[in-house]
Amino acid sequence: MNHRRSLLAILAAASGVILTVGLWRANAPFIIIAQIPVLYLYHFIRIAHLKQAHETLYKTAENQAQILQSEIGSLTENLNHAVRELASIKEESKTLELKAASSIQAKSNFLATMSHEIRTPMNSIIGFSDLLKEEALTEDQEDYLEAIRQNSHHLLHIINEILDYSKIDRGKLDFEYREIVLDDSLREIHKTISVLANKKNLDFRITKSPTLPETFTTDPLRLKQCLLNLLTNSIKYTSKGHVHLEITPCPHDEQWLSFYVHDTGIGIAPDCYDKIFESFNQGDSSTTRKYGGTGLGLPITKNLVELMGGQIGFESRPDQGTTFWIALPPTPPEQNLTESEETTNCAAL
Repeated sequence: MNHRRSLLAILAAASGVILTVGLWRANAPFIIIAQIPVLYLYHFIRIAHLKQAHETLYKTAENQAQILQSEIGSLTENLNHAVRELASIKEESKTLELKAASSIQAKSNFLATMSHEIRTPMNSIIGFSDLLKEEALTEDQEDYLEAIRQNSHHLLHIINEILDYSKIDRGKLDFEYREIVLDDSLREIHKTISVLANKKNLDFRITKSPTLPETFTTDPLRLKQCLLNLLTNSIKYTSKGHVHLEITPCPHDEQWLSFYVHDTGIGIAPDCYDKIFESFNQGDSSTTRKYGGTGLGLPITKNLVELMGGQIGFESRPDQGTTFWIALPPTPPEQNLTESEETTNCAAL
């Protein structure tokens, strides 16, 4: 490289000398003759500098390209490793999902079998208790028999809750929709709940809007089950005051029906709002110890309402009472295909 530059310098100087001599012989002005070698030398130096800068830039670019290529290779390797890990995690997730589904199925089968096996002899106990009630008994014997009957019915209610829970969990719960007369269903509910309310000296009443339709299409058994769950819950947690059932058309869609259960009970603490519909949950342990129950009533009610295409919610204040509401559509879920923002939370307070 240095030899080449020296040769170029010699050639440039020789060219300058030859041109200078030629101009001198041609009697050119001295100033022009004097500038020629300088110009040659200046352009030569510029060309050399530019060439050196070009070579430096080329080497720098080549080094940067090698660095980038190395980084790209490293990133590609890391990406491939991440993809392999993701595939492994996905496969493990599928395995865990299958195990969880199998575990849930086994649990549901066990609950269903256990509930069925217990319910059969329990029905026999209740039946024989009813027969004994017809016999001539002493006052103490009647008290013992009534205790047997009440506890048997309570245990049967718990068994039925567990059975319903297992059916919902397996998606095996059937619904039978038909047109019902609302007043007939409300009379049955009033007859059942008024007995419980009277035992605690609670004011129980059912009020309905004058604009309610006479008939409504729903599953009467499941509707009654949902309302009885909410009403018996309210009575259980209310020691004084009232428990009221109110039925009105939904404010945002009058074809829907809204059912409100108001009580003046213990209320629900704000920190329990998020878990109030969780299975086997009753807010806190002190509530379970004091009032009993399985913690399945509200989760079952929520699942039933949603399976019927409806909505459920509540509003509560501790030590002041609670209002649970249910909103149900006028058609079965498969026909109730449109759900606008207006019908969402249509029964909200």
